[in-house]
Amino acid sequence: MNAQAGPSTVTMDKDAPKKRTRPNTALACARCRSRKVKCDGAQPVCMRCAKDPEHPECRWNEERARQSFKAQNQALRDRILVLESALQTSHAVPLPPPPLEHAMSPNPQEEDHDEAVPITTIGTGSFTLGPDGSLYHSGHNSSFFRTMLVHLEEKADPALANFTSFLLPPYLPVVLSPSLHDQILELAFSRLVRFGLPIDEASFLRDLHLDATRRTANFSRFLHLVLLASGCRYFVDAPSFLCRDGDQASRGLTFIDAAKTLIDQEGTSPQLSSIAGFLLLSTFMVGMATDRLAWMYQGIAVMAALDFQLDQDARVHLPSLSPQELLLDVTRHRTYWDLSLVTSFWSTFTGKASTFPNEVHHQPLPVVDIMDPNPAAQTSFVWNARLSKIAIRIVTIVYTSGGEKRRPPCSVNRLECVEKLDKELEAWNASLPMILHLDGFTGNEPSPDVLTLNMFYCVHTIVLHRPFIDGGRNQHSMGRCRFASSQIVAILHYASHTSYGQMGLPLHAQHAAFCAGTILLLFAAGLDTSGTIEDQAARSRTTKDDLDVVISFLNQFGFVWPAARESSQVLTRLCVDYLVV
Repeated sequence: MNAQAGPSTVTMDKDAPKKRTRPNTALACARCRSRKVKCDGAQPVCMRCAKDPEHPECRWNEERARQSFKAQNQALRDRILVLESALQTSHAVPLPPPPLEHAMSPNPQEEDHDEAVPITTIGTGSFTLGPDGSLYHSGHNSSFFRTMLVHLEEKADPALANFTSFLLPPYLPVVLSPSLHDQILELAFSRLVRFGLPIDEASFLRDLHLDATRRTANFSRFLHLVLLASGCRYFVDAPSFLCRDGDQASRGLTFIDAAKTLIDQEGTSPQLSSIAGFLLLSTFMVGMATDRLAWMYQGIAVMAALDFQLDQDARVHLPSLSPQELLLDVTRHRTYWDLSLVTSFWSTFTGKASTFPNEVHHQPLPVVDIMDPNPAAQTSFVWNARLSKIAIRIVTIVYTSGGEKRRPPCSVNRLECVEKLDKELEAWNASLPMILHLDGFTGNEPSPDVLTLNMFYCVHTIVLHRPFIDGGRNQHSMGRCRFASSQIVAILHYASHTSYGQMGLPLHAQHAAFCAGTILLLFAAGLDTSGTIEDQAARSRTTKDDLDVVISFLNQFGFVWPAARESSQVLTRLCVDYLVV
């Protein structure tokens, strides 16, 4: 029966009358369109008008055709945005597989610090992603304090009524030529900003040239001024108008003074670019040896991140995102991990824990985008973020009493945690891509941010083991600290043979050098008493030579950042007090 049913069905399909189809018409004439009848679109006279002996002139609305083309063009542009966002958020390929957090832990089931369930509801209502990048809760019973959205555009300044160029006052405190302006920005990005990637360089420059009076997630006048100030610090023989009262030591402060006048505006209606601006301003103040101001600006960035709920993944809370929202979510993700990187950096340097971010990350770890035009900087940022994740746990477990679940009650368990964290650091270093290894560069030299990343692996090793040197009795911790400090000295030697030299390193290199200097000072003072007297004397001489390299670097780097010269002076005084000449 089945064999007979098949052919009969086919026969019925062949004999069935076919539905008449009409060809689609891209554009109808004005008469057919007004009568709402089918037009064949033939020009200059369509068939329907040609058959009517009393037909009027067959008219065609060319403007409507152009509008249709524009609509199609816009639809294609939107589709491109969706595909680009999908590549950045979903199809990016992590290097190397498998995910690093599993590679770093011999037993991933024991790692519960990242397994928290993300917040999905708050009371009643729903989440909304605002145009400023904030993820806020809306609903009739919502207690969220943000009660109104902030308009993205800045209030029009009467002085900027005829504003046509970002190179003219009153936008900047001084007049810059296009070439000088671009040179200063390139110094800021290449020497400082690319370590941590707080700002997407291409998006910043695009928004700068499109409309310099409008604040976006990637650009603001405040951020622009702080970038220029940072670039000026790396400017050798800067023109006098870039310095306050012509003093070379104050170069860049003119732009900082102008940026401070915009702080109220940034705080009143913050954008994602505000967080990047305050982070960069905090870094600048640290370099100028004004640490308390730096902590204050860092705190503003943290509070803005809490306001924006950057620790939450917008894609978890919102069922669908528009192309513009997808791009905004990419910026949120990058800003969160940059804040994590900078905060963990300062926490490990000062031994203080921060309230944001904590050990629990709702945001997924960043991955390498295979379509990124600058793969080295992007890859450096990805591994920096993963290193910061370990650094936060180091500070929480070793240096602070916060989180009883994380910090063991006795010193024996603490040492076990130190051993576990040390293995994670080693696994991180072992999984480092060749593009970030110093011996992986056969032709082009590594960029400053790559050298600094390698330094900070050593810094976190020192920070982890320094409290457990224990008067020279813990040989493992002593060995790890000695190795890490000697590696930092080797990287400083490496930098001296690059085109940018030691003076072109990011500010963070100063802190890495000072951290190494404190360890070298302990060993030069005779901390390690193992071996014969001759062995101890040889190690002491080698250590003193390395210490001289560190002090010399900090003293010279003080031309760029005054805080480095202060660090050099501190180490010099300690050498006088504790070392026998």
